[in-house]
Amino acid sequence: LYHLQPSNEMLQRSNFSLTAQITTKGMMKVYVQGSNYLPDDRFRSDYNIELTSFKTEFWGVGYDNADNDVNNSSFTRNQIQATGNFLGRLANNLYLGPSVYYSLYYADKRDNIVNQLLGDNPRHTSTLGIGLKLRYDSRDFALNPSRGIYLDLEQRAMPRCLGNYSTFTATELEMKAFAPLWKGGVLGGELHSLINYGHDVPWTEFAKVGSIYRMRGYYEARYTDRNIGEGQLELRQHIWGRSGMVAWAGFANVFRDTHTWQFKQTLPNYGIGYRCSFKPGVNIRLDLGFSRNGPGFIFSMGEAF
Repeated sequence: LYHLQPSNEMLQRSNFSLTAQITTKGMMKVYVQGSNYLPDDRFRSDYNIELTSFKTEFWGVGYDNADNDVNNSSFTRNQIQATGNFLGRLANNLYLGPSVYYSLYYADKRDNIVNQLLGDNPRHTSTLGIGLKLRYDSRDFALNPSRGIYLDLEQRAMPRCLGNYSTFTATELEMKAFAPLWKGGVLGGELHSLINYGHDVPWTEFAKVGSIYRMRGYYEARYTDRNIGEGQLELRQHIWGRSGMVAWAGFANVFRDTHTWQFKQTLPNYGIGYRCSFKPGVNIRLDLGFSRNGPGFIFSMGEAF
């Protein structure tokens, strides 16, 4: 945490975080994230870089494929993904500005089932997009809010002229709200959607269920399709000293288009977690999430949302 204008006590502290996940089976993930709040809060800038390399399981695209254990297959996923934006203040808590998105994806060491499931889809893709982001943010502290509202709407375009596999666009919406309930208790809620438009969207850019932020406990990307709608509600309670607990419930639904969306394919999620205050406002978290296919642990820095 650091200040870009120490004389302004009302300005939120900027932040930078580096998170690494490494396992004995060869999985490696590195996250670099940060937010800068410029003097007088006239401009804001966010960035996120993820480096991933691990042998991942794969069930194919779409709910029906993912729900069929016979499709369980594997390949080595190597990916670099980066996003960034620079927002200028339009009014109190309201910001607008350009954004950029880049992803380089390699699906290597594929088994025969993966090749059958992918068919003619590309095994390697490079995606570069530019967009426009509109944000309303009244949270008291971005890393661990206790009150406020966050709305983020981004429209991205990935034209073929930038070297993309095909021309397509994407609309992403995040909505979050936080409110104190009683001493040490905070209720937080989030809704998220990603909608891809285009006749030939590469499968590597499809929406995915499961991450360290949403649908905790699901195997990442077991359920994947062109679009997603998901949400979660979490109760956070300070217990004593540096310790706290959380409990949450959530849902997600991935679908190809509005004609194929089915309520019965909505995936449930719930879990509990422990929080240890690393420094004021910044927690280390350990979450145990339950999915349709079993439990899963998440260990990370900061809150999920």
